[in-house]
Amino acid sequence: MYGLHSYAKYRLTIINQEYLLSYLILSFLQTIAFSVTYKQTETSDTYEELIPLCKCNSHRHAVQGELMSRKAGVYTLVFDNQFSR
Repeated sequence: MYGLHSYAKYRLTIINQEYLLSYLILSFLQTIAFSVTYKQTETSDTYEELIPLCKCNSHRHAVQGELMSRKAGVYTLVFDNQFSR
């Protein structure tokens, strides 16, 4: 993700359940909004919000976390700095 007011989505297709997703967020001079969603298949219309969009002060300290996949499917990590000035 580069530049002011950037937005990025990373889709991960998990085949096996009980897969550990780890993340570490660091940014320079700006906050980052972060969320994780799940849907059963790429073509599914509905999704489940596993981590609601939250503002991370990753420009002050690293934000680190883990999420265990309970089901096979598509997990999407969203990074958004549109709230940064």
